Amino acid sequence: MELTAVMAIIIIVALVSWGAINPLKRKTQVDNACNEALSWVNKTRNYSLAGKMVNGVVPTAFQIVFTLNSSNIKITDNAVPANTLESFDLPSGVVVTSATATSYTFPAPQANTLNPAMTPSGSIYFNFPGGGSETEKALNALPYRAACQ
Repeated sequence: MELTAVMAIIIIVALVSWGAINPLKRKTQVDNACNEALSWVNKTRNYSLAGKMVNGVVPTAFQIVFTLNSSNIKITDNAVPANTLESFDLPSGVVVTSATATSYTFPAPQANTLNPAMTPSGSIYFNFPGGGSETEKALNALPYRAACQ
């Protein structure tokens, strides 16, 4: 009888703990995805600053492109059609859920200005499909820095 009571208490504690930990796990996954995307924004800026050569020529700009409702992110040059230099997927099923801008452009070689057609404080939001605002994370880019908030 005592063993059954102890087992019941352990099961109840485990269930309550699981319910409390799961949202924290999802929030951490979104945080990690935003930070990874942030590192790719900085990588794009660095390509522009360094004058990375593409097909034997330095492009006049580099761009990072986010696709809404997708986990795919691409770094491209400004050629027509654009050359995809690198592509990656956000981890753990996280997607770009909304955005005031879907790309950031860094002109070479300065990398100090974003696409003039985009608001300098353009945000890209990451979350799980159908996820609530408690797990949402925004990547904000300014001409000289970007941050996850």
